[in-house]
Parts: sequence; structure tokens; C-alpha cells
Amino acid sequence: MRKRILLIWRKEAELRPFIGVLALLVIFFTVLAGAYFLGPVITGLIVGTEQFSYSDKINMEFNESSEFEWSLENRGRLKAIKLSGIIENQGSARIYVVNKNSSYLIFDSNKLSDKEILDKITGYAAAENEEDAEANESNNPGKGKEPNHPPVWNSATDTFAINETLILDLNDYFEDKDGDTLAFSASELNTDDLEISLEGLILMISNKNNIEGDRTMHITASDNETSKKKGVTLILVKIANETAIPDATNGTSNTTAILNETTDNITAEKAIDINLEYEVGTNYDVDDNGIETTTGIVDLTVKGARFNWDADEKNLCTRWETYSVENEESTFVCYGSQDCCALSDLKPARENWDETFHSYYGLYGATENNIVGAQVIYADYNLSLEKPYAEIANSAFANLSVSFYMGLIAFNDICIDTCALFGFNGTSYKLIIELNDTKLSLNEIAYVIEKEALINNEPELIKNISNITIAKNHDYAINLTEYFYDENNDNLSYGYFDAGNITIKFEGDLAHIIPGENFTGNIFTFITANDSLETAASNVFKVEVLDADFSATLEIRNLEDDKLAMFDGLGNLRVKGTFIQNTTLQRDNNDFAIESSNGSVNMIVKNPEGDMLIKEFLNENQSLLEPTPDSFVVMHDKTGEILAYLNSTGSLFLRLSLMQNVLLE
Repeated sequence: MRKRILLIWRKEAELRPFIGVLALLVIFFTVLAGAYFLGPVITGLIVGTEQFSYSDKINMEFNESSEFEWSLENRGRLKAIKLSGIIENQGSARIYVVNKNSSYLIFDSNKLSDKEILDKITGYAAAENEEDAEANESNNPGKGKEPNHPPVWNSATDTFAINETLILDLNDYFEDKDGDTLAFSASELNTDDLEISLEGLILMISNKNNIEGDRTMHITASDNETSKKKGVTLILVKIANETAIPDATNGTSNTTAILNETTDNITAEKAIDINLEYEVGTNYDVDDNGIETTTGIVDLTVKGARFNWDADEKNLCTRWETYSVENEESTFVCYGSQDCCALSDLKPARENWDETFHSYYGLYGATENNIVGAQVIYADYNLSLEKPYAEIANSAFANLSVSFYMGLIAFNDICIDTCALFGFNGTSYKLIIELNDTKLSLNEIAYVIEKEALINNEPELIKNISNITIAKNHDYAINLTEYFYDENNDNLSYGYFDAGNITIKFEGDLAHIIPGENFTGNIFTFITANDSLETAASNVFKVEVLDADFSATLEIRNLEDDKLAMFDGLGNLRVKGTFIQNTTLQRDNNDFAIESSNGSVNMIVKNPEGDMLIKEFLNENQSLLEPTPDSFVVMHDKTGEILAYLNSTGSLFLRLSLMQNVLLE
């Protein structure tokens, strides 16, 4: 092979001929894939503080103001306290924590917002759910499938009044947690005063003897495995022969319980079909079952009433009755036409006959258990002597049960003065519970503890990896410390996306990119760095493998035959050390240098470090190299196309790209 010797400042470099090179094709590509990781060892972590969240189960009930000592299950600097539990929907409660003779308010029931009042439950339902959970755990420890749950009575009401006929939809009163289809039966206990009819879910009970008094009936629900028998009390109301005339002085009337009062139809051909129901789709009584807490509202409507003629709404009214089971008395109000309400000796409380009726505890004599009834009346009459007439019609009297109970409010993660704490370094604290006419269950204390911790900084990608061009059956090595940085100086392990046809082997921080045997083409991949806790990924870069011959390269070696830099036959420059541009050049006798025609030094390769320094700037990926006068041509192919040159002012121009901190073999 013919050789030419180039003298470069007291040293020699071999210049070998080479075959022509293909142009680099740049393609933008995105790869979505996983990476594989080795197992590095963390060698450096920063000591700092970290906050941890915990919760201690308390499950204590308080019926009066009390104090108790809370010992933290997880110790450290206390940074926050939040409470969860249940409180009766009456009275008030406050809870304080004491630290160094100072009290800090954690919970105040008067400050619970609508957002925090998330769950209203009865004490019966809460206790039953807890018992079911305990039974399931004891009978089936660690089992995923729960045993069959028997049906349960899910209503707070078990007392009903019967005027003529009471109709109950048993689906509103029984619940099966497993969603089983229920079968029902009903029987009167020890008496024969009731007429009982059961069709599917609908239970109809009549006071067949028209008598007064209390009767007991058993209703049984079965899911074919277990059954639930519920005893209910029925208050029989005798229908009076004459209707009492209420006092209408202030728009209401209080009398003894007379339900299903009607006004006799005068015009028989006119008929009104009443449809009394709980109003749906409102913020009141969201279950639409007539059951609410003592601070809630039940809304009822007769908007579904039907008429067999085109009734003029200005002649319509609705007479509403609230019957208190506990007080055994009724209160009447009327909505709609003034003349129509006058037939019941009432003044209209609302302008429209079909306006929603709202019932709440204490309104119109409502107590815990009530029967709300309604009757729609049409009245068009003239009582003058000259031309008297009267067209009057009314519906039957319909009723629904309305019940109010002393509800419970669940509160979750509540804090006031304890959302952020400072100076709480104890292992236990005194909690002060102040109760005023209420009961409280404290279920859980959530808290934040600050501790010293080792803080890991994830690896960082500090520089994108450039596209790489390799000749067929040759490999390429890059130093990954140029691209990844770890603030903790952790030992990093590396991985890559295996797109096929190339293998990347890692030796310490060096990545050896090895194409498959005789493979040519483009491969897109990325490299990952992992410190055993966290991972950083490089950009997606292209590896282009060309069918080219690297028999011609310019290698700069020292006297020990160590490679310090290499210009390959494609126009790439690989440097053992760091490439530095736009710098003042100072050489010693061991360095390689290129001088301009006027004797100034434009490039130095440091020996033995392998750092390359140029006077001005690097210009990569030049599609066409046209040296200016007095430029130094570093390399060209056999066709004469220039692959690298250094101009007279000290700027370096490359056909392809620079790769520094490379292992040159």
C-alpha cells in the first residue's frame, strides 16, 4: 500500500487512501418502546428531609367532653394533623391538640362545609355494616368472595297509619346487598282487622272494619337462602261520618287525625286522577323515599294528576295534610285558587295548585313519623242570587309517609389550625374533645411526619447524541459521560432500545455500537441511564450503516502508537479527549499541531490526553466542502472530494460529524 508522510510539528501522521463515501440521509423518527436496565450501585446520596403520611386507627366514641392521650405509632417531627369520624347532626363539637401548653384547633363541627358533609347515615345502618364486615372477616379470613347477605329493612320508619287503604312498595323498605331477587309474605299478628293483599312488590293493607287502634303485622323478605322478618305497627284511623271544619284564620288548621277527608263530588262526570309522589331530580331527599334527617327536606308533588276534561288551572287547588303519628294530629294547608281553597275554609299558602310541597321537621307539625296526604280539587262556582252555578270535582285522597331521623355526619381529613405545624417534636399529645349536646366517634387520625432521608437525584441527559454513520462490519464507540450526568455521582448502568440489526455493549461508561454482520441501512434507537432508583433516556438517534470501505483513514498517533484522533473515510472526526473551539492555542513539544502558511498555529492535538483544540470554530455536516485560499486540506477521497479541511483562520470543516471522548482502538 502506498503511504504518504505528513509532517505536523515534529511528529508524523500516516495518510492512507480510501474508497468514496455515500451521502448521509437525515430522517426524523420517533420510537416508543421500553428499555432494559442492569443493576447499578448507588454511590452517593444527599441527606435531607422528607415527609411521610401515616394514619392511626382510634375508633373511640365520646358522649361527653373528654381528654385522651394520643401516642404516635410513627414518630418524628409532626407537620400536620387531620381527623376523620362521625358526629350526630345536632349540637356542636370541637377537638384541640395540646403542644407545649398551647392548644391548636383541629376540628369544629360548626365549620363543616357542604363539601365536607359527604355521608349521612343512620346509626342502625352504620352498626349493621360494621357487624357484617366483622362477620365476613371472621368467617372468611383472606377470602375474596363474601358470604350471602340476608335481606335487611332499610327504612327508618316502621310505623304507618291506615285510613282506608295503605299501599307500600316493599322495594323501598327492604334491601339485599347481594342484589338477590326477594320474595315477600305478610301476616297480621293475633287480630283479624286487616285485609292484606300482596302482588309482587306491592303490599296493600285495608282497615276492613273501619275501627281505631294499633295493630301489628309481620313482613318477611327471603332471598331463597336467608330471610328477614320485620314487625311493623299499623295505626288504624276510623273514617268519620262528618268532616270537621278547620280554623282558617292563619291559613292552617290543627285538628285530630282525620285522614282521607274528601269533598263530595257534585259534578259526577268530571274526574280527577291524583298522582302523589316524591319529587325526583332535586337536591332534596335525593333517595326519593320520604326519609331525611331532621335538618333535611322531603319534597312531594301532584304534577302528575290527570283530568278527563280540559280543566282551567285557575280553578284548581291542592289541599295538603301533614299528620303527625307521634302527636296524632293533622295540619292542613292549601295551594292554588283562592275560591277553591275557600271550600276547605283555608287561605292559599301558594299561588299554584301544582307547586312542590316541602316538608321538614317541625313544619306544619311534622315530627319523626308523618303521613303527608294530598287531594286535588276543581271549583268553579258563583253563589250570587241572580245566576248561581257550581262545578266542583275532586280526586281521591292520596298519602305518602315522610320520616325524619337524627342523622349522623361523616367527616374526613378535617384540619383547621393543624394543616401545617411547626415545633411539634413529641411522641404523644393530649387531645381535648369539647361536646355540646352531641355524640362523636373519632375513627382515625391522619398525620404527616418529617424525617431525615437520603434524597436521590435522577440522572440527567445533558447533551443529545448525534446521528452516527458506520461502515459495514465496523463498530463505533462513544463515551456516555459526555451525554449523561448524575448529581450524586452514582454509578450508572446503561441500556438501549433494541430495534434489531445492531447491538450496543457497555463497558463502564463506554458504549460500543456494533452493527449486525453484513448489515447496511438505518436503525433508530436510544440509550438509557439508570442509578438503580431512577432512569433518564437519551434522544432518539440514527445509526446509519453504509456499504463503504474504511481502508483510508487519517489517524494521529503518538510515539507509543496510541490513537489520539482519527478522520475516517466518510468525513467523521473522532477525538480521544475533549474538542475545544474558539480558544487561544498554546502547545508544548509533545503536542501535534497544524500551522497556517504564515506560521500561526490553527490546531493542536494534546499528547497524551487526546484533546483537540482549534483556533476558531467547528462546522459539521457540510454537504459540499470548498476550501478557501491558504486552507489546509486534512483529507479527501480518491475522487478528489474533500472530507475535512482547516481554513487559514483556524476553523475546521467536516463532511459529517464530530464524536469526542471516544475510545479509539
